[in-house]
Amino acid sequence: MAVDLVLSDADGVLTSETAGATHELVHPDTVVQVLATTIADQLTQPLTVLMATLELWRMGHYADEPPTAIQERLEQAAADLARRVELVARARHYTLHHKAGFVLLDLQQAGGPAEAPTPA
Repeated sequence: MAVDLVLSDADGVLTSETAGATHELVHPDTVVQVLATTIADQLTQPLTVLMATLELWRMGHYADEPPTAIQERLEQAAADLARRVELVARARHYTLHHKAGFVLLDLQQAGGPAEAPTPA
């Protein structure tokens, strides 16, 4: 039984035709590249906010702001970072999304169910 593999698109998706059935296969390197790009895309912004806020605070740029305002800013960035990590962690399907010339996982479509809270 012969298998015919043909690169079908720029996303690294391969088409396998065997006995009249067509299946899409994804090259493992493509999956790793897409996942790495997606993680970087998702985590860069909130991590930058956290790092910049801490650095500016250390340099005295928030001297006229109450500590609670700085704490809220840091908590919001941390919550955004945690939400994005959760989306990446729930990915179960190779569903693509194109953004600014990059191929990313569509985390809204790729995710599985959210984990049930563990009783305390």
